[in-house]
Amino acid sequence: MSVVVEIGCGKTAGPYIEGASHHYIVDTDEEAVKRAGERDPRFTQIVGTAACLELPDDSVDTILARNVFGDPTLGVGAARAMEILSVSPTLLDELVNRQKTMILEEAARLLVFGGKIIVVEQSTPEVATEFIAGLGSETVPLPSCLTQPKLVGLAEVTPMQYASRYADAQTWVSAKIA
Repeated sequence: MSVVVEIGCGKTAGPYIEGASHHYIVDTDEEAVKRAGERDPRFTQIVGTAACLELPDDSVDTILARNVFGDPTLGVGAARAMEILSVSPTLLDELVNRQKTMILEEAARLLVFGGKIIVVEQSTPEVATEFIAGLGSETVPLPSCLTQPKLVGLAEVTPMQYASRYADAQTWVSAKIA
């Protein structure tokens, strides 16, 4: 049985990965998590940031990040982002990239050896592409135990029930190797 953590679930989490012993759904929006959890009672709901989850080390087989790494205001929020942009456009990028890096660090902690983080972007894939292209640089470090994400077809890395639902998404995968 596998453990799945779906981050950025919004109101449309799932579908529940059949065969998973646990399928956690995570979002900072409490109402979104509640509504998604109502759709399927098998989901374990977590309201909070994916950068700091109260799950044991080396306990997760798959992390699905849906429209997280493409979010240009991740961890800041749209209103606050506008304020920051008016003062310093580079500061917003630094703050958002730091939040994304923290999510990758948390993924590295949570994933079992060989576990995967799957990045699925429908909303703003160009933002995710830019972030992923910069991974491994001084300003956007990649945890050493994770492989450089590679662009793949969603059907290669997720069950068909997911692949058909998000067929138009760009998808990258990274694995824990140490």
